[in-house]
Amino acid sequence: MRFFRVSYWFAFLVHLGLSGWLCLTPEMARAQLGDLNLPLIYLQEHGLFLFMEACAFAYVAERPAKSIPVVALACIVNVCLPLFALSAFSRGDIGIHHMVLQMAVTLVMLPFLASYIVWFYHVPRPKNFMPLLGIFGERK
Repeated sequence: MRFFRVSYWFAFLVHLGLSGWLCLTPEMARAQLGDLNLPLIYLQEHGLFLFMEACAFAYVAERPAKSIPVVALACIVNVCLPLFALSAFSRGDIGIHHMVLQMAVTLVMLPFLASYIVWFYHVPRPKNFMPLLGIFGERK
């Protein structure tokens, strides 16, 4: 299905942009998020996680048949990152804007990743359609 391929490339671009913002310009990100007492290393490691997710989404977009373990790992990361952010928020290490950013990324990506797993395993695919177009519409 072409929808997932295009969507994963879009997710790649968004995560790559966010990771570049957090990793390459952490002082600007800290000022924009309102976390003036936050150590820069926390923003940079958060950007590193987003970069790893971006690489995973590019892999999924180009190799959909072999990418279910990568999507499952991305689901685990998207479940754990808000928990870590909530822990940091409860200690007062990060501000509300950073918490909202993390929750927004998770609330958008987690249902999308889960729908990909459900679609990949549970959609009946006709046998005569598959050899002509493939799973995602690429020509064979």
